[in-house]
Amino acid sequence: LLRGLGQMVGLVSREDVAEARKRDEPLMRSGAGMAGNIAGNIAALVPTAAIPGAASIRGGAAISAGLGAASPSVSTEETLGNIAGAAALGAGGAAAARGLARVISPRGQPAAQALAREGVELTPGQMLGPTARRIEEGLTSIPVTGDVIRSAQRRTVESFNKAALNRALAPIGESTDQVGYAGIKDVNTKLNKAYESLLPKLKIQADQDYIEDLMDILKKAKVLPKDDWQQLHNIISTQLGEKFDNAGMMTGKVLKGAESELGRLASGYSRDASFDKRQLGWLLQDVQTATRGMVERANPAYADQLSNVNEGWANFLRVQRAAGAVGSKEGVFTPEALRAAVKAFDRSRNKGSFARGEAMMQDLARAAEGAMGRTVPDSGTPFRSLVATGVPGLLSAAATAPIAAAYTKTGQRLARGLLSERPGALRKLAPQVRRLGMLSPAIAGLAVAE
Repeated sequence: LLRGLGQMVGLVSREDVAEARKRDEPLMRSGAGMAGNIAGNIAALVPTAAIPGAASIRGGAAISAGLGAASPSVSTEETLGNIAGAAALGAGGAAAARGLARVISPRGQPAAQALAREGVELTPGQMLGPTARRIEEGLTSIPVTGDVIRSAQRRTVESFNKAALNRALAPIGESTDQVGYAGIKDVNTKLNKAYESLLPKLKIQADQDYIEDLMDILKKAKVLPKDDWQQLHNIISTQLGEKFDNAGMMTGKVLKGAESELGRLASGYSRDASFDKRQLGWLLQDVQTATRGMVERANPAYADQLSNVNEGWANFLRVQRAAGAVGSKEGVFTPEALRAAVKAFDRSRNKGSFARGEAMMQDLARAAEGAMGRTVPDSGTPFRSLVATGVPGLLSAAATAPIAAAYTKTGQRLARGLLSERPGALRKLAPQVRRLGMLSPAIAGLAVAE
């Protein structure tokens, strides 16, 4: 190292380096000479680990390039080779240390971690972050392997849908294993059952807040065509207004019938091909929400149970709207569709809750958008894609078979365990492994040392 530094400042010439190598050649052939040379270089190079930025990829490359330039050489070509080789080794060593640490204990993917806690079954690429996900997407073009990956991505979307549906059922202590239309129907049935079991015990009395809520809904409905606005007005009048007595009271049995009809109409309109009719359906859902709020206020003795049911309904309305959005397939929706539904249901001033990231179910939608794609993948047909590509497809599929194995149900479960469920002691090793990157300049310098 000293000889190299001397060469840099002009105290040692290339002829001197060549002569020293010739003179040292017999000694370097002996085991003791080689050991001494390596030990001496290590002692001189280890302090480079203390240089700020040595553990980063750029810092490791820059420091290593400097050591390559300082390494003694007999020609310009050798000097350039030392610089390039040392820079590559320094950057590679730092990257390898960071990569190994990330495998031991993945970090920097809070969205993936949040989804894992919700029971969402992410693919390996989605767990590891944007770069890995882009590579994963590229692999979907390979016959068979691509179909296996798309199937895994489809399972991820379905498990996300299941997590969203179970958000609606969690307040009443229920859950569902279904998704799509069947899942929507199952959640709707369970929430209705929970609500209807309470109705016979309740006193239903309209208050001023309820009247103002209905007036606000009719005011918002002014954007609808006149006929649709009139239809909303008629439904509110016939299903609710006319069923209260002169004292503003209604029996639980009557409310049950009104609720059932409101739900039927809201569900039908919200799936209509016309955007105006879908808006009508969404406004009827608002009427249902206002009505349940009125019931909750009138029955403080059952406030907790009603609050749980109402929270479940509020979550469900967002999920139901996402399931009916453009791009959703058979009721299976994307994170983007859920985010749009969350925003649409934000009733705060100027969508302030959504703008602050505090709207109901926004945390789940945001985490899923951060880790997953924007479409619902098809499950794929491996045999057909293989036949279509012939021998090249067969060779590609065979070469990537180990990758495809990680995207089967069993492989995905194992990968999820390896990537996100580390033993505590192993996870504690990650910072130490990451720090090994600081040694990459020293290792690079040793590799190009005389």
